[in-house]
This record gives sequence, C-alpha cells and structure tokens, in this order.
Amino acid sequence: MASTLLVDAAIAALDGARLGDDDVPDLLAVTFSAHDYAGHAWCQESWERVDHLLRLDRDVGRLLDALDRHVGRERYAVVLTSDHGSTPSIALSGATLVLADDVGKAAAAAAERVLGPGRWVAGTTVLGVTASPELDALEPERRDRAITAMVEAIAALPGIGFVARSDRLAGRCDERSGVEALACRSVLAGRSGLLYVAAAPGALLNDDPSECTAHGSPHVYDREVPLVVVAPGTAAREVSEEVSMLRVAPTIAALLGVAPPAAATERGLLQ
Repeated sequence: MASTLLVDAAIAALDGARLGDDDVPDLLAVTFSAHDYAGHAWCQESWERVDHLLRLDRDVGRLLDALDRHVGRERYAVVLTSDHGSTPSIALSGATLVLADDVGKAAAAAAERVLGPGRWVAGTTVLGVTASPELDALEPERRDRAITAMVEAIAALPGIGFVARSDRLAGRCDERSGVEALACRSVLAGRSGLLYVAAAPGALLNDDPSECTAHGSPHVYDREVPLVVVAPGTAAREVSEEVSMLRVAPTIAALLGVAPPAAATERGLLQ
C-alpha cells in the first residue's frame, strides 16, 4: 500500500503547495520505493511483483488524472524512469549466488597468507571490499602484495565476473572498454573502497541469501531501464536507441526553464 499512500500525498501536495497555480514552473518529485522491495523479497517474475506493478500502474494513472484536473492537460511535463534494473530470478535462471560475506572472507584469508594474522578487511558490500586502517597503514610494497592476493582470491570464487582495485579504475573512463569502462564510471577515487567487485552475467552477488536481486552489477539487466518523457507540444513517439541517464537532469532543467546543473555535460532529451 506504500505506493497508494505516496500518490495520495502527492495529490494532496498539488493543493497544499499550490503547484501549477501560476506561470512559475514547480517541481514535484515522487519516488516509488515499494516496487524495489517487492522485487527483492519475491523475485522479478513472481505474482506478488506483477500484482504490485499493476497496482502501481493504476496509482500513477491516478496522479496523472489529478494533474489533468488541477493543472490542466498540456500544462505540465512528466519524466518517469527508474534507478536500476534487476537480476533475473535465481530460481528460474539457475544462477550462482555469491554472498558478500564470502567475498570478504576470501579477501581476508588472502591478505593473511601474505601479511600474517590481522584485521585487513574493514567490510564488504555487494559492490566491493573496504580496506581496514591497518592495511592502509602498511608500507606500499607489502600493501600492494596483499591487495594483489586479495584480487586473485576473489576472482577465483564461482560466480565472480570482475574484480579490480578501485584506485586503478578511477579516471579516464572514455579510454576504457567493456566491463572496465562501466566499472570506471561506478567508482569515485577515495570514496569507493579498496576493491570493486561484480558478479558474472546471470550470477548474483548479494549480502542476503533470501533476496532475489541486488544492485550495482554492470550487466545490461541491471543498467537498462525505461525512460518516459511527456512534455507539452511534444508528439508521441518511441525511441529505441540506448541513451545515457546523464541526459535526464538537463532535460528536467530545460522543462523548468532553468540552467542545467554545473556538472551536467550531456544534452537534454528534447533537444
């Protein structure tokens, strides 16, 4: 019921915040999260997720109907998209499940073989491994040997498709190709931890064995999402080409009649 309650709140905001009552554009952002939880809990092809998607479709329709009444057709724009896709259901695809905890254990064991007993791994997520302060405090040569061993140990795990040092991935993404280029765009130097790790295609790297999907793999089923833009005076058409999500922010800025964010380098979708 979370999506239904959220739409109720969004419709109330039309009156409560007097949205669309003058010629100055207003921005209403609505984030539907329940669909994400349904996919994690019951898997992508489950009846529960299909049921929720149908209910969500009706709720989005209620919001559009309310906009028609309150603001008027051809007087508002809508951008509808998603933050990520999902791994196909393990039960249906026979995929390998890799637990983030096992990745961390493999990395820690490899470091101990090189350095001896110690706390060398601070934590592990579905995106990679974080070094401990003790590892970061080592002299560069010993630290590098330990990290190399960690990378090799993780790469040998069934279901792992890619692993690399984050500090060697960051920067010059346009000069890279394949998974390495995608991984490059997913790390931020100094913030992304020690290692970037991704499951092999069709496998699942997760921190909860009861869930059906995770986030962050570089594979097309995680990256490819629908994108719908409805704007006054724009004729209906379908664009089959793949476009960058970096074009969404300048599109919204153009619809609002404001300058795009300083970091936005892509052109808007309506240009």
